[in-house]
Amino acid sequence: MHDAASAPDAPAPTARPPLEVVVVCTRDVGGRATGRVVVLRSHLAALERLGHRVRVVVIAPQAPADGPWTRRFPTTHVPSPGLLSTGASAVRAVLEPALRRVRRRPGPARPSTLNECLFVDGRVRRLVARAGAGADVVVLDGLRTATAADRLEGARVVVDLDDLLSDRYRRMLDRVRSSSRGSGAGSGAGAPVDVLGFAAERVPPALRGPAAALAASLLGFEARRAAAREGELARSAAAVSLVSTEEAGRLQQRTGRPVAWLPPAVDVPDEPVPAGEGLLFLGGLDYRPNADAVRVYRDEVLPALRSALGERTPELHLVGHCPPELRAELEVPGVVVEGFVPDLRAALSRRALVAPLQDPGGVKLKVLDALAAGLPVVGTPQAFDGTGLPADLRFGAPDGAGLARRAAEVVADDALRDRLAAGGRAHVARTFSPAAGAERWGRLLDGVTAGAGAAR
Repeated sequence: MHDAASAPDAPAPTARPPLEVVVVCTRDVGGRATGRVVVLRSHLAALERLGHRVRVVVIAPQAPADGPWTRRFPTTHVPSPGLLSTGASAVRAVLEPALRRVRRRPGPARPSTLNECLFVDGRVRRLVARAGAGADVVVLDGLRTATAADRLEGARVVVDLDDLLSDRYRRMLDRVRSSSRGSGAGSGAGAPVDVLGFAAERVPPALRGPAAALAASLLGFEARRAAAREGELARSAAAVSLVSTEEAGRLQQRTGRPVAWLPPAVDVPDEPVPAGEGLLFLGGLDYRPNADAVRVYRDEVLPALRSALGERTPELHLVGHCPPELRAELEVPGVVVEGFVPDLRAALSRRALVAPLQDPGGVKLKVLDALAAGLPVVGTPQAFDGTGLPADLRFGAPDGAGLARRAAEVVADDALRDRLAAGGRAHVARTFSPAAGAERWGRLLDGVTAGAGAAR
């Protein structure tokens, strides 16, 4: 539901002259529609809707492929740092606090987190300055690009943090420690490998294991550095934003500075999907939180649902990329792996979306997509993070048995299903539509160009 790259029929009116806006990101916005890519597309479309002139700079190993998004928004490719430069930057970042004490040099290290070292070095800053020349506003994709525009003169800087990396790293550290305690010192390799996330693609296969182990050992360091960096950016940038209202509130409370809320926009179809049969889980299973959620369904929800409904237990359909090894693990009786589907609307025509998600933070696009289509959501509290959904529409439970009870209710009660579907759809239309996203961006830019910082 996020693949359309055509321009809007008419831009929303703007009271100010068009701005030159440069968006610096680390993803190909025309590539696979991951959660972060959808957020970036939402930002680009909102800025365009407001009538601004928008260019994109992509810091990545490979140039983005020519396509509708690169043609719609002029795009410059900046090659990301090589392995040697990344390693040298990482060593400097680790040693910089000690070096500053010796040299008595004030000010923060740049870059000061290992995440930044993967994407920014001196060459990247020079090329970004060249590509972004003349910009009124530069929008940076997360903490990882926070220093990319340091040599860009005259532009107001907006840092879209996406989520709080400091909180995410603390949760990852807890998970790694829990895995080590539960499986012995020499096992639990799956947890450290996950620490690399999508950055694993940047590391040669033979080095991914050692790199992941090193990254896991540095999680505490990175969490502390990320927290300090997030606070610094909130105080120094023209504006800082997050996709989750809860996380924006936490950062604002930590720093005493305004933090903007810029969630992704979703299209709301003219008509809701029909109430079909079966249950749905939406999302790529090569993303660990999604695979973990399906394991919770398989191990905890499905047995309880069978106890409640017997032969009437609906099948759960998994829609999204699924690696072959996970298909063999997850496709059990009662769970059907659909993989990619040509018609998402037809795939959404189920009884409900089940979201046994375990990771908090951010906003879950699968939940917004389902609600926008008129598909009720049965989920854990984490599934509803960042949605602002009223309490009476947050239909779910924190555990597998509770989720099974809730799913059984939606399967059996047409009136309940229809109420949840209509309420969720109306909430998304009010809060997460492209028009609402453009309005939020307009308020933020009003503050930025007036020198007043971010506007909520």
